[in-house]
Amino acid sequence: MAMSMKVIKLTVYWDAADAQLIIGFIDDLRGLLVDTYGDEIADMHRQLMQDNTLDEGQTDLPFNDPVEF
Repeated sequence: MAMSMKVIKLTVYWDAADAQLIIGFIDDLRGLLVDTYGDEIADMHRQLMQDNTLDEGQTDLPFNDPVEF
């Protein structure tokens, strides 16, 4: 899945109370999304990590030298 960066400009005229209200909404939304999709998101990240470690194009190098610290 290829992703591209998009820049979104958001002009707002909020006071501190409005900003706090939005922060509370975002916190609540995040909690609901984690409750609803958290396990699926974790599984997706695990699968991505597993896919990245199983790169068939990598060459196994015969280096077995001990590393001394």
